Amino acid sequence: MLATRAGYCGGSAADPTYGKVCKDGDFSNYAEAIQVTFNPAQLSYKSLIDIFYFAYDGAVRFPRTPSAAPLRRATTPVACRPALPKRQYAPVIFAHDSAQRAAAEFAVADATRRYGQIATVVEEVYQDSGRAFWDAEPYHQKWKLQRRRELMLALELTDTDGLFSRAATALNAFAGGALSADDTRQRLRALVHDGELTEDVYDAVVKLLESKPASAPGAWRR
Repeated sequence: MLATRAGYCGGSAADPTYGKVCKDGDFSNYAEAIQVTFNPAQLSYKSLIDIFYFAYDGAVRFPRTPSAAPLRRATTPVACRPALPKRQYAPVIFAHDSAQRAAAEFAVADATRRYGQIATVVEEVYQDSGRAFWDAEPYHQKWKLQRRRELMLALELTDTDGLFSRAATALNAFAGGALSADDTRQRLRALVHDGELTEDVYDAVVKLLESKPASAPGAWRR
């Protein structure tokens, strides 16, 4: 997984915001979503769907949002529950092409066989259509990382675009307990090799990784 963006998808009105999506009206058909950039040679689309299905604690009850749930395998994933109160928090897989849609629909059918009626729906979304993905506000991006000011400063994040970088994605995963310090160092070292990170920034961040613990493993991260 290379990078992530928090946002809104599935609606038709332009320029959704959190405030607009929370209210009924023209923006009520939007769902909160995460756009994932990944290398299919290293991570299959099927693996992403598996993460989607097992990302939430089975004890969580709506209308509490999925982002409030611990990330661990559940007996009955939230994505498989049949009754959700609002489109905003509905479990939706937004496919970008027919191959992704076919894989997602197969996963839904498989989950139906295992769990019975489920809530997940599969929809296609294209950036040039009226159902495009829209970035959420900056304060929604890399939520865990933004609460680690020392990492933000070491990474020299000075604008919103920096929150969409591969380095920010790796550090957000570290801050949320998804990556160990060693795994995070390896990812950052690869970014130095690719010219996306300078040696000085790498050294500053690595010092913090060694001195500041991450959240407990399994903590939710965006």
